[in-house]
Amino acid sequence: MKSVLMDQQILAGIGNIFSDEILFQARINPAERINNLAPSQLKRLFLEMRAVLKTAIVRGAGSEQLVERMPRGSFLPERKKGGHCPRCRSLLKVFKVGGRTACCCPQCQGC
Repeated sequence: MKSVLMDQQILAGIGNIFSDEILFQARINPAERINNLAPSQLKRLFLEMRAVLKTAIVRGAGSEQLVERMPRGSFLPERKKGGHCPRCRSLLKVFKVGGRTACCCPQCQGC
């Protein structure tokens, strides 16, 4: 799923950081294949994509302070090795998907 979100020919503008935030908010495993998602998951993915990008724009996307400006409960401030999920406080898992680093919560996203 992460590779699809980051494919600039499919959807321009979503990079590594935002793909992790969107998938976290939608509770989708970054390694999940898009054709395995239920219609309800695709709808949630679309809604969370809009919400995350709108929030990032309002709070200063592209600025160096973006991570600190994201609202409470956002994934971005914890998105690192040794970070903890803002929802359940589980230790985050960091791994590669399509050659890019992915970060997700094993408890909330099933990775």
